[in-house]
Amino acid sequence: MLSGRGKWRSYRKSDREKAIEDILQVFLQSHPSNEQLLRFAGSIPTDDIQLIREAIEQDCEQVDTNE
Repeated sequence: MLSGRGKWRSYRKSDREKAIEDILQVFLQSHPSNEQLLRFAGSIPTDDIQLIREAIEQDCEQVDTNE
């Protein structure tokens, strides 16, 4: 969403950032303990997130029909 990929490409970055902020506010208000989870936000470097995303996409494309 933040990077503007796929369907998010047509939205300005400032609008995407605002949407993320709004989503986080709803998340925080949904249960008080959710605030504890936010301390982990941003703790993984962006480059590592990209590697994780690529690995997940690559592995999800592989389907073992015998399982």
